[in-house]
Amino acid sequence: MTVKSYRRAAICIGVDVVSPLTPLRAAASGASTVAGWAERQGCDVVLHTDIQGGAHRNVTRRQILQSIGDFVDKRVYSQLIVYFAGHGVLMAPGAEVWLLSEAGTDSTEAVNALLSAEHARRAGIPHVVLISDACRSYVNGPPFFGLTGGSIFPQAGSSADSAELDIYFGTAPGNPAYEVKAQPGDSYGVFTRCLLDLLTDPPGEAVEYIELGRSKASEKLVRQSLPVVTSRRLKRPLIEAVRESSARLDPLFDQRPEIRVETDLPQYIAALDVAAESAPPRRTTPDTGSARTDDSNPTQLSSLPESAQNLCETSRAADELASRQVDHHGSAWIVARGARIDAVEAVGWEIAEQHHSRGVHAVELIPAFGHAFHPASAVLRFEDGTGTVVGIEPNMSMAVYVDGGRIAGMDYRRRDEYYRRQFSPNANELSNEFRDQYLAFANSESQNGRIDILLDDRLFRQATDSGPWGHSTAGTGDVILGTLRGYAEAERGTFDPAHYFEAARSGVISFDIALLASQMRPHGTVDMGREVLGALASHRIYPFTPLSTRGWLLLDESGPLWRPYHRDLARHLIPALWTTLDNDGVLQAFDTMYQQVDT
Repeated sequence: MTVKSYRRAAICIGVDVVSPLTPLRAAASGASTVAGWAERQGCDVVLHTDIQGGAHRNVTRRQILQSIGDFVDKRVYSQLIVYFAGHGVLMAPGAEVWLLSEAGTDSTEAVNALLSAEHARRAGIPHVVLISDACRSYVNGPPFFGLTGGSIFPQAGSSADSAELDIYFGTAPGNPAYEVKAQPGDSYGVFTRCLLDLLTDPPGEAVEYIELGRSKASEKLVRQSLPVVTSRRLKRPLIEAVRESSARLDPLFDQRPEIRVETDLPQYIAALDVAAESAPPRRTTPDTGSARTDDSNPTQLSSLPESAQNLCETSRAADELASRQVDHHGSAWIVARGARIDAVEAVGWEIAEQHHSRGVHAVELIPAFGHAFHPASAVLRFEDGTGTVVGIEPNMSMAVYVDGGRIAGMDYRRRDEYYRRQFSPNANELSNEFRDQYLAFANSESQNGRIDILLDDRLFRQATDSGPWGHSTAGTGDVILGTLRGYAEAERGTFDPAHYFEAARSGVISFDIALLASQMRPHGTVDMGREVLGALASHRIYPFTPLSTRGWLLLDESGPLWRPYHRDLARHLIPALWTTLDNDGVLQAFDTMYQQVDT
């Protein structure tokens, strides 16, 4: 390998001003500084900032999409670095949105980081580095409620191979990223400064070497090697440097970057001696454009957080009710803790009974007169007007835990699974132990929204690889666990949709799994887009919205699952782990459910 053969490009974005938020001082200047570093690395650079020559200019998503598209279309680059500094918000753990100049008045003027990463995998550039020095705070109200934004990567054709991604978040989910507001021109983002310091003058532990070959010097063969900084070696020193720097500003500050690394040598992020090898870089500044975790070790789940305990108790209450109520064969139970259910509606189903005790509200649904047993979408509304959309089917129970008006946990169990656990003690022990561990992970803020580390947990893999009757729980054994595993694999680029569809056979497929499958380009003899359309036509996909808030950020208007009502409902999303709609959104969901039946 030579540096000359390793062509690199960088897109640097900095947005100081997004109304009505407090203007930043270091986003535009930080992007310019990173652009300068990238130039010295030999990258071809495009800079988008909202401050140019002392004048303010809007940065738009179309500009960024065009710049990235230009690099992608050339098909000569081995690496693309995308750097963003500015305001950011969090819709759900792992679902970031970066705010561009007009995001306060135009919901399309924001960058959907989750969807962009998914498109980046298939853009045709082998190594993509996404760097974000932006806050990851949850949205608390307008104008950014329900903001999902759009991708800044073009959608690739079927021939594009999957890229490796390294993703740098300057802070942990739910937390701010700090900037030092000094004199004009001297302000800086803590994460960006630490990053550039380490890329320019790294500690020895961050340096690795790429062998370039041998050259003849003084009649001897001399091995040539290039010192480089790799993401895997940079990760720990960078986390420590940012934490130390933020603590020096204020002992109460603890800014923890979250860094997700997929690459190994020969991929790198910085070369320490490029002058002799690199081609002259090109830098472009378009005429129209120019506050800010460390990821955990494999799951440590010896103790349960309160939210997980509450969901476990809700699930057990659902099991107990289902086991006592044997008169209504084929019924479906929805059990809520943390909020009282005000209304439940599902086409072809009706309420049979309700129970309320010890903070748990349960509703039993049975097929309405004249209707056969069938899966359906159900819309729930709680007493405060918020609610959600779930899938129901005969002989199932769903537990929903609500915390502070947001759905913090879900558990979905088929009744046959409950009886299997009752009469198979060994399986029961494994199931309960693992379910508690899953609940602890999925509902604990300490995991920082990093869903893919579930795959590092042996018990998770065991429980989702082999379901209760020897088939994969990804399809029919457990809807929630299968959905989480799907998102985890998608985050690592290992999602295999054919596995999930085969596991489900002719049964129900969750909207989220179908959505992830629809993101895949045709591969081999399997066209997952066609498979998804077939499942839609045969009414096998439920509910009619994603269960996870993550899914909303992956919905694409060009995809087979997208419908205009998704755009309308997305405006009413309340940031949460699982889909939570405000009062107006719930009313729209009721209307949408019945309109689907009418059409």
